[in-house]
Amino acid sequence: MQDAPFSLSQQDIKLMAEVVEGKYGLLDDFYRTNRTSFIRWAHNTYTLGALEAEDIYQDAMEALFQKIVLGKLENIKASLKSYLFSIGKYMIYRKIRGKNMYSLETEELESEMFNSGQMQFISIETDQQEQQLELVARCKRKLSGACHSILDLYYAEKKSMKEIAFLLGYKNEDVVKSQKARCLAELRKCVMTGMDP
Repeated sequence: MQDAPFSLSQQDIKLMAEVVEGKYGLLDDFYRTNRTSFIRWAHNTYTLGALEAEDIYQDAMEALFQKIVLGKLENIKASLKSYLFSIGKYMIYRKIRGKNMYSLETEELESEMFNSGQMQFISIETDQQEQQLELVARCKRKLSGACHSILDLYYAEKKSMKEIAFLLGYKNEDVVKSQKARCLAELRKCVMTGMDP
């Protein structure tokens, strides 16, 4: 049975419930299932290179993961796939307009509402961003050593997932991507709630 374009499927609801419980099997399946179609869509629609499209896909998945963990998708009026593609579309537009893409240290806190198929974003003020950066730094110091290493290698040293897997002894780059998403979710939860991870 095909998912209705503007509602969550039973599979989407189950995936979100499992993620909240700390189980990631369905999320990993969702990641693999939608990766190729997203990259192809981004390439064909916006003429992005495969690596650039993959980076945006990873960032969009991280944003989706964060929203699920924080319980911000309870009233979503779209399938998770549609929501993921909308996040990706927004990130692509930001890139095309020359703004910074999804970056951990400079990320604006965004309130998102899916309304009639469009994303609405509200940015925080500059002075709030400074306070937010201080909170991010405090939360980052409280992460596990593995999370700290992955995030530093990826964001500060601009290492690829493959390089990080090799340097830290992970099985492959997909394991690193999953771990990075979990680390970011933990960090973002701390930042969003102002609580320790």
